[in-house]
Amino acid sequence: MHAALLHDSEAAALSSGGEVEGVALGESFGALLLLRWRLVLRQGLLNAATFFFEYLGSVVNYAAVRAGLQPYVTTPATLCDDACSPM
Repeated sequence: MHAALLHDSEAAALSSGGEVEGVALGESFGALLLLRWRLVLRQGLLNAATFFFEYLGSVVNYAAVRAGLQPYVTTPATLCDDACSPM
């Protein structure tokens, strides 16, 4: 879109209609710049949400594995006291 605006404004400037075209071109570029900033903001928010949920997923995965392996890794002292005590 900006290439078409530049091409049309160049032709208008050479035909001495530059002031009117300059104002129109400024407004068009302003709208284009605003649209670009909105896209950049949306992309930034999307990236932040993606990174957050990737990190959260790995934390939940670690917690699930830890909770699943905990009975095999740690043995309560009461179980060993009854089985391991000399008679």
